[in-house]
Amino acid sequence: MIGLLLALHAARSYGYWHKGTHDHSVYWMAGERMAAGDQAMYEPPRDDANMVGAFIYPPAFAALFAPMTFLPRQAAYALWAVIQLVFIGASVALLLRVQGARHWRIGLWTLLVLLWPLMANISAGQINTLIALLCIAGWYQLERGHDARAGVLFALGAHIKVLPVVLLAMLVAQRKYRAAAAMAVAGFMFMLLPFVWMAPAHGLAGGLQATLHVDLSYAQRLRGAGADTENKSTSGWNADIDMWRKAEGNLAFAGFAERHLTAGSARQAGIWCGFAFALAMFVGALALARRVRSPAGRLGVVGLCMIAAALGNQLAWQAHMVLLSMVVLPVLADSWGRTPRWYYVVLGGYMALSELPPMLGYQLVFPPWVYDFTAQIQSWGLPTLAVCGVWFASAYYWSRQHSNELQGSVLQPAIVET
Repeated sequence: MIGLLLALHAARSYGYWHKGTHDHSVYWMAGERMAAGDQAMYEPPRDDANMVGAFIYPPAFAALFAPMTFLPRQAAYALWAVIQLVFIGASVALLLRVQGARHWRIGLWTLLVLLWPLMANISAGQINTLIALLCIAGWYQLERGHDARAGVLFALGAHIKVLPVVLLAMLVAQRKYRAAAAMAVAGFMFMLLPFVWMAPAHGLAGGLQATLHVDLSYAQRLRGAGADTENKSTSGWNADIDMWRKAEGNLAFAGFAERHLTAGSARQAGIWCGFAFALAMFVGALALARRVRSPAGRLGVVGLCMIAAALGNQLAWQAHMVLLSMVVLPVLADSWGRTPRWYYVVLGGYMALSELPPMLGYQLVFPPWVYDFTAQIQSWGLPTLAVCGVWFASAYYWSRQHSNELQGSVLQPAIVET
């Protein structure tokens, strides 16, 4: 039933995509430039087909999206809506391989937690469903002993949206050195993907030079190079990020500082404190990575690392919270029948504070005053607080499981052969 609702939502989303611009419009612009061999991958939009802003993802994603631009725009958008559902279906199929995950109530709880993030991804034509799929697929390959394949999948995720790069540290913490090496090598190889499109436009030598130029442009923007010049305009990489970072829907710690601290040293201190807190969460996830032994627990660690990275980033939207699938489902699957009541309370709090406000604030359904009220809830960071609640509750659960395993191994009597 929920799958049918998501399919209907995808059809509805496609119906209004042609009336405005969303994230898929940015992907189209980048793919079109890549297919043409245009090196100005991160320049502002040049027409009204994309009113969202500049492309901010790695060049490899533009290279992978480029074939879509050979279709008529509306046909490609329809295909993209279908692909969104394929990503979700493939993720569900892999999550069902977690031991204990096939109970229908576990699926219901997980889908309730993910309902608005999934709808947000479909509405905007976002790419987070693919990131979640690649992370889950990487975990599955690790559990099957295919470490190299896992490293390649994690590297691909990092070249679509940079957040999964943090999983390299997780692999090292788990002593999965082969997977870590494969991720590093594959990451370097994916940097060369734009060459597929640059070579026909510029020749072999020129194509290689153009590929390096595009990769360096992305690296420079990650470091904030050229911010002073770009921020003088109303568009461009840094100007767009500055605008989006202040939006009330931005769940990142930096977003709260941008909205409520005065410009200057106070705001910078707030942003750095938020980053430090996210870093502490990430270090905590790495500590669990060394200790958790069950497959479900290791999937939970992947989710904890990714959520910490998302909150520590400059931008984190409701669409990013599909990553909670790797946090919530493993706990429910591992503990079903004995799940602590406080964990359900935390999940209920998340749904009330993080999912309900944007749903009620949907202006096409509810009156404007409801939107104003929910905007204040989001502006003051209550959805972020709810996400942190799920993160810490799940981390606490796995830390307790590890303690119980250690206690059980100590108390188990030794078997003496006679």
